[in-house]
Amino acid sequence: MGWDPDGRDLVEVRFESRQSGPFMQNALWRVPLDGSAAQSMGVAAPGMVYASLAPDGRRVAYGAATFGKELWTITPAQSPLE
Repeated sequence: MGWDPDGRDLVEVRFESRQSGPFMQNALWRVPLDGSAAQSMGVAAPGMVYASLAPDGRRVAYGAATFGKELWTITPAQSPLE
């Protein structure tokens, strides 16, 4: 989980119920702290276990623990600076 630089949103990994091979399919979500509805960031991966936002909020790093340990970075469509 990681905070947006402006402190208004939280990025978290949500564990979804569908299976992707031997691993659960997990997804990144942006959760506004004002109580409005959470939004999917459109990124899902088997074994995704954590996420962290870059200090400028433009990229998200997330880890996946499948057959090895992997670290990925993406530029989310819902970047706070767009």
